[in-house]
Order: sequence, then C-alpha cells, then structure tokens
Amino acid sequence: MGSTLEFWRMQYRTRRYLEHLNEDELVKRFKDLLANITALTEADDMFKIGLQPITEGGGYWAELGTHILEECVLREYEYPAPFAYKLSDSQIPKHKWPGLQKAQQAFKLMNLKEGSFLVKFGKYEYLRPTLDTGLVRIMPASYYDDPSLNSAIRDSELEVSIFGLPSETKIEAICGKTGESKVLIEPIGNIKYTRQSSTNYYAYCLASAYSPRLFGDFEADCCLIIKNPCQFVELLMLEFYKKYPDFSASSESVHYFDPLNAKSANLDVFFSKHFRYSYQKEYRIIWLPPKAIMALEPVFLELGSLSSFCEIISLV
Repeated sequence: MGSTLEFWRMQYRTRRYLEHLNEDELVKRFKDLLANITALTEADDMFKIGLQPITEGGGYWAELGTHILEECVLREYEYPAPFAYKLSDSQIPKHKWPGLQKAQQAFKLMNLKEGSFLVKFGKYEYLRPTLDTGLVRIMPASYYDDPSLNSAIRDSELEVSIFGLPSETKIEAICGKTGESKVLIEPIGNIKYTRQSSTNYYAYCLASAYSPRLFGDFEADCCLIIKNPCQFVELLMLEFYKKYPDFSASSESVHYFDPLNAKSANLDVFFSKHFRYSYQKEYRIIWLPPKAIMALEPVFLELGSLSSFCEIISLV
C-alpha cells in the first residue's frame, strides 16, 4: 500500500487541481470524501463505522483522500490543520440508528439478487399507504433545495456545476466588430461552469441498492423494497401520463461527478449529481413539462396495491 500512496502523491503533484480551493472549500471536499469512504460494517450483531473495501470502490476515495492530504503538505499545514474542529457535521453513517439490526435480518430473508430491486426510504406513515394502495407523492425538483431538508437530501436539482483549472482554461476577449480574438486572459483561479435546466420538472428518487446507513441519512424508519422495478416504473409512468399526457418521462441511474475532474460534455442536469451523494446510488424517474415552467405543485398518484411485488421493512 505504501508504494501506491507514494504514486498517488506524485501523481497529484503533476496536476495540482486543489491548489485554488480556499481552506473552507478544501475542508468541505474532505467531508464529501468522508461521506463516501465510510460505511456501516456488521460485526457481533451490531453495526460499526468502517471503511469502504478497496474492491468496492474504496480505492477511488482513498486516492482522492491522498490528494487532499498532499495538498495540505504543499501548503505546509501542521496536523491536524485545516480540519481540526470542522468535521463534526460530516455525513458519516449513523451506526446507532435504532432498528438497523432488525431491518438487516428482514432484508437478508428476502434473498434478493443485487441489481434486481429498488428501494424507497421514508416514514412508515407514508410508505404503508404506498404498499397498500399505491399512493405516491411526486415532488418538483425545486423542492429538494429546501433549507429545512437535511444535508443528505438537500441539493439543487435544477443545475450542476464543475470547475476548470486556470492552466486548462482558455479565455479570449473577442472583438465585437470583427469577431476576432483581441487578447488572451489568464485566469487567476478556478473557472466555474454551470449548466441549468430551463424548467422545473418532477422527480421521484429511489435507491438502486439496499444500504442500512440510508435509514439514518434520510431520517427514515421504514423502507419499501420494490422487487419488480420494471413493473413499478411502468405503473408510475402510466398513472402520471393519465393526469399529465403532455409531460415526457425518463428514468435511469444517477451519474455522480467530481466537479474538479469532470467534463462539461458529460453533464446532464437531470441525471448528474455531485459526488458527495455517490454512496446513495440513486435511481430516479423524471417528468419534463411540454413548456418551460418553474411553478409546479406536488402530484399524488394512486397505483393500486403493490403488495404482489413490494414489501416493507420497518424499524419500529
């Protein structure tokens, strides 16, 4: 492992992409890393906080963490600066969330194959009606930027941003009359590139894998296991279409990107998210209006009983 760490350190020095982050931004990136490199591990009938195995993506986060620490070396920070007393609000797994062991046993009994199901985490009072009558609430994308939501849920779903390094960005002043380049401008910091949706839209978010930590992250006491995702998505789209036939629907897994190491061509406002949420493994269904509109109200659909292919796991 020592030679690997040394390689990552030297690799970072050839492209110092964290150089222009201020101290708060560097700490924030480290917290984003912690959210993903930490995991719940099961041992002795209890859950503990551990690290993602190298074979399950942990190597990627370890590499990024090494880059952060190397940037601290280059800035001549003295340990534990700049992180001292600034990590208490990190989105790490809540290993003492009540009922996790009960939920884990219930999920194991289902004996489901990875990738064959979807999961909706939430409150029992809402997901029980979803199972019994198919009652589903679909929110506008703008809802998720509500300050009252916790940090695992809150995000700006109407835009995505990445940053270009000064050394990799070309800025030209163009003559308004001739259209010719007048001068090249050398940036003094990272260049922010933002792609925005021209309209609000509807989004229904699920997880594509079962993870006990998501109960605590989403402050949930229940989850709905959807054993036939194709049937569920088809029902949801059909019922939505009955109410709003002019909307266009699509669904797929969310793509997570590193804002300092991403290409703008790969960004999709509707299915791209900052890598701080990567551990959530989100799958989403969206509906786009026929014309741009920002004011959208929640939509309630009733799909009928889902008990033939769905099952609830409750912590209470």
